[in-house]
Amino acid sequence: MALESSPPEIVSFATFDVNQRAGELRKPGQRVKLQDQPFQVLMTLLQRAGEVVTREDLGSHIWRALAQEKSARTWSLLGASVKACVTPPEGGL
Repeated sequence: MALESSPPEIVSFATFDVNQRAGELRKPGQRVKLQDQPFQVLMTLLQRAGEVVTREDLGSHIWRALAQEKSARTWSLLGASVKACVTPPEGGL
């Protein structure tokens, strides 16, 4: 009988840790504010690391029925939110 493996609760990348259960993104010593939808985008990207992830893939994972209603601007804003949280400010961390 095979056991199903569940994704790890904590996923790390670069200097960040993501707690899937708590819905938190952390960098050393502090929590990074990230709204729910950008957090879900980040989780999808982490779960599919090394793969090309299209807007349609994100839509089917995150918004399912609402995917067709999301405009290009909304996708750009979501991507910018994730990028802003994980990009160090100029001059270092």
